Amino acid sequence: MLLKKLRCMFLAIAVVQVGVHFQRMDSSGDISNACELLAGEHRLEALRPECKAFLHKQIHRLDASQPGFKRWQQSVCVGSFVCNAFTSWRREEVLHWHRALGLSPAFDSTDWDVQPAEERDSSPSRPVASVPDNTSSSRCSAEPLGSEDPLARRCLGDAADAYDDLADVRVVAVVFTGRGSRMRALLPYLRRDLRAHQGILDRIIFALIRPDSLALTLVEQMQSLYAHIPSCIEIRDYTEASWSDFRQDSPANSHHRIPMLYKSLNETNTVYVKVDDDIVFLARHAIAELVREKLRRRCMFVSANVVNHAILSAVHQEDGAHRGFEPGHLDADTGKQSSSSAWIRVADVNMDASYVFERHPMGSCVFKRWDCAALVHESFLDRERDGTLCAFDFGWFDFHRAGFREHQYVHFSPWSGQTWHASGARWSINLFALEASDLLGVDWSRVHGPGDDEEEFGGNHAERTGGHACAVGRSLAVHFSYAPQQERLLSQTDLLHRYVELARTGSAAEFFLS
Repeated sequence: MLLKKLRCMFLAIAVVQVGVHFQRMDSSGDISNACELLAGEHRLEALRPECKAFLHKQIHRLDASQPGFKRWQQSVCVGSFVCNAFTSWRREEVLHWHRALGLSPAFDSTDWDVQPAEERDSSPSRPVASVPDNTSSSRCSAEPLGSEDPLARRCLGDAADAYDDLADVRVVAVVFTGRGSRMRALLPYLRRDLRAHQGILDRIIFALIRPDSLALTLVEQMQSLYAHIPSCIEIRDYTEASWSDFRQDSPANSHHRIPMLYKSLNETNTVYVKVDDDIVFLARHAIAELVREKLRRRCMFVSANVVNHAILSAVHQEDGAHRGFEPGHLDADTGKQSSSSAWIRVADVNMDASYVFERHPMGSCVFKRWDCAALVHESFLDRERDGTLCAFDFGWFDFHRAGFREHQYVHFSPWSGQTWHASGARWSINLFALEASDLLGVDWSRVHGPGDDEEEFGGNHAERTGGHACAVGRSLAVHFSYAPQQERLLSQTDLLHRYVELARTGSAAEFFLS
């Protein structure tokens, strides 16, 4: 009883700390009364629909720097203890409210996880058993142990970050530019991360490799939008047409264009972030987390936590981040999936023996099967909707933890027509941070085009220098497709459209290029 009174005294102190001017008039220890008093004229039951609507819009995952936060802060929802418990932005605030309420981040007697009918792009799924309400009538009572599902953790969301520690660090993104359909999803996130918008990117370099017409249009739009900021947007031409001298010893030979691209990244005191054009999602602070890890000097190269990645897909699988999905509506005549339908969620975790991701740079589930990629993408989008993307966060990962020759494979360079036996981690370089000094000692004679750089950086160069490459779990990104996945992902699913829609309506919506 004494502990109960102390707990409720702490609750009363919390009320004062947030500046809510209602006073607790009873000493019953029933938190519902306190909630009603905090709501003023609005009773708690009347507040819940408003709070639910607010949470379902996922505003609870925005940081306090968003303009919408200040408007919402003055609304009736902020007066509710229940809402405050799930809409604080700093971790210490979240824990403070949860302790005051006797809640864990993933459990409350209010059914917050009911999806509204109008939820965008909802994946159909089988019914999920409800969690029994083990709380007593008093909300001050302790929560039973073990109520939080480790595979459905409620993530704390994006905390505000002013990047003060990176204020004097020059950061440049280098986009290997080709496919405009993917770049429609990518560019809003890169725009959001520019210093012009309180991000950390000083410049974006568009390295033209095989740009289609839409890609060129988007790059021109970017150049026009930031014409008033010197050097914010730069375009460099590395197309085969511009490197067409067929003499082997000519600097303009097409075999030299990718080495020259990397060699041009030669500014000191600069962290470069190489970005593939088919990165279709980039979490807030993802680039900042890459840069921070690079500056810790533990790793030669630092990769993002990439979804649909030759090595990291196996890590995500082992951590239970992938959910069980199967193709949805099948055409009665062809037996093929309708390209307009999402896959159906059939399990909380993927344990289907037909979808096994090998931890290997040439694993068949990644490089030979589009349906493995579809399952990964459906899992990501499903978790994005319900706020559990932190399931993908493995913390920190060393690609060379087993040494420099843990994998054996055959590398084929379509640019040179050469094939050779190789060994090493061969981690996919879809999104990674580097500095000019990291490229000292690279054997450029083996780098003829895209793909060769990955082979050299992940294997031979790493072994020669002893430099490890690592990945950072908080730097979450999504890679759309490898070449063998591409055709059927586009013809059999609407996943690319859904990623573009996420960019258009999500946290980077204001930066979407129409």
